[in-house]
Amino acid sequence: MSPVTLIRGANASVTNLLPAVSNVTVGFSWTVVQSNGPATEVVACAIVCGQDGKAVSGEHVVFFNQMLSPDEEVAYDPDGSLPGGDLEQIDVSLAKIPSNVMSIALVLYVNPDLRTPGTFDGVRDAVVRVLDRSGAEALRYEIETKDVGSTSAVVAAELYRRGNEWKFRAVGQGYAGGVRDVAKNYGFTL
Repeated sequence: MSPVTLIRGANASVTNLLPAVSNVTVGFSWTVVQSNGPATEVVACAIVCGQDGKAVSGEHVVFFNQMLSPDEEVAYDPDGSLPGGDLEQIDVSLAKIPSNVMSIALVLYVNPDLRTPGTFDGVRDAVVRVLDRSGAEALRYEIETKDVGSTSAVVAAELYRRGNEWKFRAVGQGYAGGVRDVAKNYGFTL
């Protein structure tokens, strides 16, 4: 099966593409342009959202410092040997997601602790993709650097529930205020 490549704003059904799959992996990759200043460190995270589009709680923000959501349906994968060129991965057990969860925002941000005020200007080839557990790619979205270059956080994509179906949307929404603006938008504190 060839992966479906999406453009910004497009969506596709994960349920239809992977009908027998209840667990998926979201892979993130990018390239950082080397500079003479501090290196840009990009971080991936997932925000598990309720019906209001906000994080269910602060514990529902999954990243390297909080690696598992409370219901264990979303997990940050710290493995250093990731398949397919992914730099970070987040595992999602679609079958375990409680009915009050409507979406999972998939975010990339420049770590503000290591580079201030770092932006995506130095980031190229950013990709978010959905894989089945065997590592086969089903969906991919190549984030346009021109759309997010001067921002320091981007909601790259979203997994969302539509009836009994799970879908994937290519979002590409940059936030100039970085992860703090993302937190404000999704209703959690850092």
